[in-house]
Amino acid sequence: MWSSFWGQLQTSEVDFGVLTGDVVIHGNAEEWDNVDADLAELELPIYFAVGNHDMRDRERFVARYGPTYHSFEYQDDLFIFLDSELTTGTIQGAQLDFLKGALASGSPRNIFIFVHRLLWVVEDSPYRVLIPRVNSVLEYDFHNDFWTQIAPLLEETGAPVYVIAGDVGVSSKMSLFYDEAQNIHLIASGMGGSEEENYLLFKVTAEGAVQIDARRLDGRPLDLGVLAAYNLDYYTQP
Repeated sequence: MWSSFWGQLQTSEVDFGVLTGDVVIHGNAEEWDNVDADLAELELPIYFAVGNHDMRDRERFVARYGPTYHSFEYQDDLFIFLDSELTTGTIQGAQLDFLKGALASGSPRNIFIFVHRLLWVVEDSPYRVLIPRVNSVLEYDFHNDFWTQIAPLLEETGAPVYVIAGDVGVSSKMSLFYDEAQNIHLIASGMGGSEEENYLLFKVTAEGAVQIDARRLDGRPLDLGVLAAYNLDYYTQP
């Protein structure tokens, strides 16, 4: 399965890749050495949005890879990486100031925000039904300020915003999610042993339109056909 996945990426026209957390289990040097060796085969820039397992040794990660939240612009689009492990899934303090500054800089066509946890899964929101479906319920603060603090900032940009999380994909949990709220696209994708563990390919056309292709690791078609079908309505069906 992994050789097939690796082969697909190596033959695709991919500019860079993003891993949305829990890349390793214990965060020790040996695990990160193995990750680096595997990713070197792709010969592509790879970025991390850190998960709780990756942060079991925060100092080691920062020494190897640099700051856990940062941003860059690429071909008129803005890419932001957040650290959901600093304060149990709440973006606040210096990281919130960073996010505000990044969003206020320039006028990007699209904004892509990568983060490990599904920040939008909050108790007092329609997304509370997803609480049992995230990978590690005990790691979450389901009363975070995404809808009161972060979402308004994203809406104010006026640009399409894609928030991509990775804390799904283990057996008995959901493997994919997609929904829209105003100009915000909420997306979760993950690997971890579930039948539909998957990865996403993003393509931005010359006109700035974003196309997202979700692909199962085993090469089979998605059970529901397309990513957009794994929406809130699907997960609230009786």
